[in-house]
Amino acid sequence: MIRQSATYFAGRIIPGLVNLVSLAYYARTLPPDEYGFYGLVMSIVGMANAIGFQWLNLSLLRFIPTDQEQGGASMLNSGIRTYGLLVAAAVVVAGVGWLAIGDAGARVMILAVTGLTIAQSWYDLNLTVVNVRQEAIRHGLVSATKALVAFGLAYVLIRIGWGGTAVVVGLIAGLLLATTGARQGLLRAVTGPFDRGQVGRFLLYGIPLSLTFMLHLAVDGGNRLLLRQFMGYAAVGTYSAAYDLTNQSFGVLLNAVHLAAYPALLHLIENNRTAEAARHMRELFHTLLLIVLPVSAFAVLHAEGLARLAFHDNFQPITVTLVPFMVFIVGVWGFKAFYLDYAFLISRKTLLQVIPVAVTVAANLGLGWYLIPVLGLPGVVYATSAAVCIGTAVAWALGRRLHPYAQPGADSLKIALSTGVMAGVSLLLPALDGMVGLMLHGAVAGISFVGMLLATDTMRFRERLLPILMRTMRR
Repeated sequence: MIRQSATYFAGRIIPGLVNLVSLAYYARTLPPDEYGFYGLVMSIVGMANAIGFQWLNLSLLRFIPTDQEQGGASMLNSGIRTYGLLVAAAVVVAGVGWLAIGDAGARVMILAVTGLTIAQSWYDLNLTVVNVRQEAIRHGLVSATKALVAFGLAYVLIRIGWGGTAVVVGLIAGLLLATTGARQGLLRAVTGPFDRGQVGRFLLYGIPLSLTFMLHLAVDGGNRLLLRQFMGYAAVGTYSAAYDLTNQSFGVLLNAVHLAAYPALLHLIENNRTAEAARHMRELFHTLLLIVLPVSAFAVLHAEGLARLAFHDNFQPITVTLVPFMVFIVGVWGFKAFYLDYAFLISRKTLLQVIPVAVTVAANLGLGWYLIPVLGLPGVVYATSAAVCIGTAVAWALGRRLHPYAQPGADSLKIALSTGVMAGVSLLLPALDGMVGLMLHGAVAGISFVGMLLATDTMRFRERLLPILMRTMRR
């Protein structure tokens, strides 16, 4: 799993770096209210995509492998045709909204949300098919094209004064151009009759998952709406900048593990290879721990340096407080989504998966409604940190009844020890300012962490890494 995760991560390096640079540029260039507009559009698009399209992508991810093993392509054919109907419905809904609302600002929002939702859903459909086929290199190429085109066009449009709208237009162009080559392959799959019965199968499996995904987004989207209500667009912009940068860096690492783990796990389950599936889940647990613990520790120790490097002066004072909590939130939520939630997917009890997320959303909105007026921006991350812990505990309590989770063992302790040594080494280093100082601290921290993993032979690291190092040295 580590090798496959590394392949997906390697494919995400270029788009990940471009996304980080672009978000840092937007945070440094756009005023908080303009960034707030972009952040609110992205939040609404995420909700619209979850309601209208995500259920289809999740169903295709689940059922296409089985369909292909049986020598057919009817699932993909039905999925693409269903997607076309969903796009038509989205256009009709947006048109009705346009006619019913006379406010110019609201109409701009409708155009932005509709265009970006359709572009994002088409992009996600393409990546779903690529992921099912486990084409990690192609996945990386499509992602890199999207990131480069989106940032390049947004940069030009910002320079000529388009503000937050520039980011939305650039992203739409990137999403569509990145899938130009893949479009022909998908359209060739549209052959034969439209099996409406499969749409019902998609709905039964995908709707609970889509509802869960929507509620996941409702945590972040609810925060942005609460901040807009109590503090205005500038607060939304500051929060969005901190969350987006964290999610586009830390979240990318966790997502790379998920992209490698989930299709392989489904294959083992479908072929009744129970013992191998259990080992796969245990390795997944430790792989996630291998990322969450050291990244969280580094973010806490270097929050001020990260904030200075990434954010404009208008954002910096408060983001020093926000960043460590954002890392904690993304880490815990990622562990829930990419490990604990697998129990619901494997057992096909996806409706139960809605419960922990609904609990999280309710707790987050209740705590946020109380804390934001009292504490301001820090109140939102305090509320969300508590809420995701509650939701994760509920997910564990329900999921362990459906599928056994891995128990923390020797490798868990070794990872925790390695993280502690890394943190200790970081504290002993002298304070260094700027990008170079942060990179040096990161390099020393990484070397000390990997060194401890090798010294303790965590997850058989010596067996896996030393042959690679030896081959590299011989070259």
